[in-house]
Amino acid sequence: MKTTYFFLLGSLLLLCGVPECAVAAPTSVISISGEVLQPLLLTLEDLSSYQSVQVRRNEVVSDGAFRGVFTYQGVPLKTLLSLARVAKGDTGFSQSTDLAIRVTGRDGRQVALSWGEVFCHNASSVVVAAAASPVLLQRGCIDCHAAEEAKTILEPYERKPVLPMLVMSDDRYADRDLEDISRIEVIDLRPRMQTKTLEQLYAPSFEITGAVAKPMTIKKLSAFTRTEIPVRHGECRGYHGMLRFSGVALKDIAAGAGIHPDSNTIFLVSAPDGYRSLVSYGELFLSNHGDGILIADRLNGKPLDNDGKYYLICAEDLVFDRRVDAVSRIEVISLREPPQLCVIGIGCGDTRMITLAALSRMARAGAFIAPPDIVNRFGEYLGGKPVLFDMYDFTPPALKKQNPDLSPEDLQNLLKEKQEQAAGTIKKIMSEGRNVALLDYGDPAIFTGNV
Repeated sequence: MKTTYFFLLGSLLLLCGVPECAVAAPTSVISISGEVLQPLLLTLEDLSSYQSVQVRRNEVVSDGAFRGVFTYQGVPLKTLLSLARVAKGDTGFSQSTDLAIRVTGRDGRQVALSWGEVFCHNASSVVVAAAASPVLLQRGCIDCHAAEEAKTILEPYERKPVLPMLVMSDDRYADRDLEDISRIEVIDLRPRMQTKTLEQLYAPSFEITGAVAKPMTIKKLSAFTRTEIPVRHGECRGYHGMLRFSGVALKDIAAGAGIHPDSNTIFLVSAPDGYRSLVSYGELFLSNHGDGILIADRLNGKPLDNDGKYYLICAEDLVFDRRVDAVSRIEVISLREPPQLCVIGIGCGDTRMITLAALSRMARAGAFIAPPDIVNRFGEYLGGKPVLFDMYDFTPPALKKQNPDLSPEDLQNLLKEKQEQAAGTIKKIMSEGRNVALLDYGDPAIFTGNV
């Protein structure tokens, strides 16, 4: 029977044409995982128990669409990540400035954030909202618009945001305000990239590579529009006056290299000694801070000859951690995660036997494949996401019991037909960008309910 199970599972994977990822096995509303020492699983009730902040959003998307005005109550993402105890593993670079944070909704949408925009700005800049209320108009719209037009204008105010929701309160546009989020992951993109001590830290030029239409090596900034920005930092050795950095906005350089608009894109900026910092696409192009992220070549009117020639400057950061001296490379990287079909073992007993790894994977799923028994016992952990079918219905014994009069040949044809239908269902869900998780008893790689 175990051979039958693996034949069935292998057939589904082959028919779907997708990579398999297997883990041994409630889901909560949100999972926080990745480079953390304490993975978290949080419900809306959990979020409501933490000290919260209130932010107001006039929600206009970059394409001009208006989604209403809302007041959100929630927990700063900085607080949640601190509770999860963000920490790198075995790495050649101990600073957190190059960490990325990927937030995913139950519909498969994803948003990439940088460590800096969460931890180097005020905590209310990035909030996980657990409550929302519309800010209604103080005056009616009927005075200045016809009835039908007024109805269209008022509709966004009646929208009901799906919680929990990622709210980017410092963003000029609401593209990254992501409803119905299910998971938050902390990602170290270059864990094996080493640092080294150099006699002189200097780079005469820098290159911009990766997910760009036109890779570039930049030796001079003369082709771009220059800007000068005052920077006021007072940490480390204390306040030493206002620094005036002059250079080119990083978003102008990125635009020149041909960047595809995508909230899952990040920019990894590094120096010859391995020091590196990360900036997100949303920071550059959607937030109010984008104009202040510079590749600078002058300080207080003088060229950056020491530890230069180019610096990464994030002028609106409250600390100077993300400054990169002697910029030599800018990598443009997409964090968009392809959908996966995962096999998750629910453990060999009751819900207490499920592992944290299984919980994290269940939280990442957009739909499930599971028998009714597992759905009944673990339903509270499925988060209301759809169950596509029971894989045990497609085993030869089950089909034979349902169709006792079929010949062996007809039974085999029916089995193939059922498997193709199941694979088509899985493909449809994954084409929408959602992961699918198959839940089985025990550890499916060693023993299963079919043994």
